[in-house]
Amino acid sequence: MTPVVLEKNYRFRNNPEMLKLDKNIRANAAADFAPSIAADDVARLPAFWGFTQQEEAQKIVTKMQSLLAGSPDRVTVLFRARGANADIIEGELSTRGVPYFYGMFTDDDIEYVDFHIKCQDLFIKRFGKSKTITLKSLQAFAESIKTAYETATRKTVDSLLCLLDALIAKVSVDYADLQPEDKYELMLDIFENKQLKQAMEYVDAQVILSTVHGAKGLEWDYVILADLERWVFPGFICGNCPNKFAPVVKCRCQLPTPLPADFKETALDELSVFYVGITRARKQVFISASAKRYNANGEEKQSNFSCLSSINGISLVNAEATLLD
Repeated sequence: MTPVVLEKNYRFRNNPEMLKLDKNIRANAAADFAPSIAADDVARLPAFWGFTQQEEAQKIVTKMQSLLAGSPDRVTVLFRARGANADIIEGELSTRGVPYFYGMFTDDDIEYVDFHIKCQDLFIKRFGKSKTITLKSLQAFAESIKTAYETATRKTVDSLLCLLDALIAKVSVDYADLQPEDKYELMLDIFENKQLKQAMEYVDAQVILSTVHGAKGLEWDYVILADLERWVFPGFICGNCPNKFAPVVKCRCQLPTPLPADFKETALDELSVFYVGITRARKQVFISASAKRYNANGEEKQSNFSCLSSINGISLVNAEATLLD
C-alpha cells in the first residue's frame, strides 16, 4: 500500500489565518505539543479578554451583534460545559434582547433522554406498520409531540421541540429522494441513538449556544469559544498539571515543558476538544476569557487564558487585530 498525503485544506481556503490555525493545532497533536513552527506560520487568533465574567460576556455579545448586523450569517457560542460562566453570557443575550437557541443539553440529561424515548415510542406507533412518510405526516407527528409536552415550560424541552421541527425540515430537504422506508429507518435511528442535536444546524436562529461536544459534526459561519480559561476549558485536568501553581505569562497559562508522560494523553484529549471547537467555524473563530471565573460552587476565582491558547503556533490578537502577546 502507498500512503497518499492530503496536503491542501479546503475548509478555510479563504482564510489564511484559519488554515494556519488548523495546521498548527494538528502539528501540536502530532509532536506532543513540541512542534517546530516558523514565525511566518504562526496563526493569529482573535480573542476577547474581560476583567470580569460580565465584561467578557458584554464583549462577546457586542461582537456577535456587529457580525450579524444586516447579515444572514449565524454565530454559535461554544462552551466546554454548562455552568455559571455560560449562564452569564446567556443572561447578557437576554438583557440585550438578542434571540438565541439554547442547545446546552448533554446526552445524559434526563429531559434529553426522555424526549427521545417519547419520540421513538410515538413514531413507531404512527409509522411502524405502513412506514409511509410524507412531509405532511411528519408535521402531524411533530404536532402530536408538542401536544404531549404542552404543559412543559422548561427551556430544554422548548429547544428539543425546535430541534424536532428542524429535523423534519432536514429530512424533507436533504433526504427528499429517499424511499419512505429509508426515511423511517433514518428517523428511528436518530431517536434510538439520541442524535436529535445533529439537527441544530437547521434551527431557525442566528445565535446558537451549545457545548463543544454537542456541536460535533456541525458548522456555523462564526464560532466563539467562550471561557477558554484555566480550570474551565480545559477543566479537571488542570488539577493534575505540574504547572497549576506556576506564574502565568501575559495572562496565559503554559503547559509544562517537556510534557510528563502521565499527563500527555489527557492534554492531547483536551487539545482534540479544542480542535473540534475551532473547526466548527466556516469563516472565523474567536476565543474569550476573563480574569475572574466561577467554580462549580458558584465562588468567584482568579483566572487566566488556558494553556490551549498558548500552544506553539498561536498568537492572540483582539477584535481590532492588535497583538495581545
